[in-house]
Amino acid sequence: MYVPREFFPAVLKTEDGRFLADGFAKGTLFNRTLEFRGDFVPLLQYRTRARVVRIQNGYETLKFEGLVYLSSPAMLRLVEVNEWELAQTALETPQELSLSATVIQREASRERGCEARIFSLSYDKLRFTSPETFEEGEILGVKLDAPLSLRGIEVQIRERIAFGQRERTGYRCDILASPEEWRQRLTEYLVELSHQPPSNDTADA
Repeated sequence: MYVPREFFPAVLKTEDGRFLADGFAKGTLFNRTLEFRGDFVPLLQYRTRARVVRIQNGYETLKFEGLVYLSSPAMLRLVEVNEWELAQTALETPQELSLSATVIQREASRERGCEARIFSLSYDKLRFTSPETFEEGEILGVKLDAPLSLRGIEVQIRERIAFGQRERTGYRCDILASPEEWRQRLTEYLVELSHQPPSNDTADA
């Protein structure tokens, strides 16, 4: 069975936890759906409540529950899936956002704040644009402003990205350190964002 790389190993269960099938799943936060695929997926009645559990390193981790919308021998689609777990899964890969930020460059005992705009963010990766020039390998502090206010984030520039705009440069970074509430607040923010109507605004990339 061909499985796209964005799908993760999972098991399908009944609402009360009875095993039904092994397979792979992929969730979509912004319409609260989850698709499960397997070599043989039991047929379930429309609007039946079912559970999909993510498997990581042989252990059950995130639990997704929702209502059956589509059911076939190869695929099951759940709707009205719990948002928190969908957001956690989504943030393992970079999400396109547009957030105002300040990048803090440390030189000897001095700090210099530089304007930046984050346009892609996950639990461990960050991409931003800035009118300032930074070097690959440089370590910077990042302070996020409203609507996602966070302090104490430390990143290392992995790659400079050319955008064809002379006044701004893009940077792809690894997050080295972040406050303890980082994952929770970022997850909350993505859930909040999923409730908002789509916007035509784009990041300054």
